[in-house]
Formats: sequence, C-alpha cells, structure tokens
Amino acid sequence: MKFKAQCLVTIALLLLSFSGLTSKASAAFVPAGLNAGDTYQLAFVTSGSRNGASANIADYNAFVKAQAALNPTNTGTDVGVNWKAIVSTAAVDAKDNAPVVAPVYRFDGTLISTSGPTIYSGSLNAAISLTQVAGQTSDSFVWTGSNQFGVDSGAGAMGTGSPRVGLWGASNNFWAIFTAS
Repeated sequence: MKFKAQCLVTIALLLLSFSGLTSKASAAFVPAGLNAGDTYQLAFVTSGSRNGASANIADYNAFVKAQAALNPTNTGTDVGVNWKAIVSTAAVDAKDNAPVVAPVYRFDGTLISTSGPTIYSGSLNAAISLTQVAGQTSDSFVWTGSNQFGVDSGAGAMGTGSPRVGLWGASNNFWAIFTAS
C-alpha cells in the first residue's frame, strides 16, 4: 500500500487549565468530572490535510493552529491557547514539541491518555479519532514522523522522503507507527 502525502492529516495537542468559569471567553471544551484548577489536554486529528514535506516543526504547528480555529466554539482558540502538532522532525521530537503533562481527552470527553507522558508509551486508553469539528471522526492515516515514544524515526521523520504515518483509529502503538505492507 502506498500513501499519498497530500491525503494525510496530523494530530494536535493542547494544554488547558479548567478555570471553573462558564463564560464563552473562557470556555474551551471541558471534559465532565473536572474541577476548577484541574489541568488537562485536548487532542484531535485535523479535518484538513497537508503534506509531510517540511522539516520545520513551525509549519505543522501553524497548520494545527489554523485547523483548530475552524471551530473556535469548542477548541479554545478564543482564549489564547497554543496548539502543537504531535509530529517529529529531524530537529524536534513530538514528545518535546507537544509534551503530555496532564490527562489527554478527545472532544467527546473520552480519556485518551492518563497524566504524564503516557501518550508516548505506545498505548492509548482510546484512539485519537475525532477531528476538531464537533462529532466528526477521521478515517485517514496521520503524519507522525515518530516512533511510538514520540521520538523522530530517522529516515521516517517529517520532511524526509517518506515520513512515518500512524493509523488514526488505533489505540495501540499503531496510532504512531503504522506500517503498511
């Protein structure tokens, strides 16, 4: 199976702290059960696509920020949040570009990963299968450029001739390192 670079999407990650306020200006999506002061992160698969040809991490971060802005009512773009792409280039690893420091959720409230860097341990509680558009699931492979530990995969890093891809619906290490035969 060959992948068409223009058909792949990326995964985004955001760090938020729940303030307990309910005004629109402070309201990014807040998973049920959180208390005021709780820190959490959100992740989504972009609904739009781009190629994986750039070796510059800033290009992917700008892309996911623009994708998040397509739906500001549930992404928190109105409160100055900073989305990061979960991808690795030869110069920057995903685990450093988008560190996991709190529980990670999807926009439907499903827990993807517990606190700490567990998203980069190779296994997730649930797949990162929702986009930033409410209720929309992804059915694409995703660019990662990483191994399952969030580290650049050498010849498979973003910006190389064949960036590594993950399988959007996987909750095992295939979410980061799916290899088609």
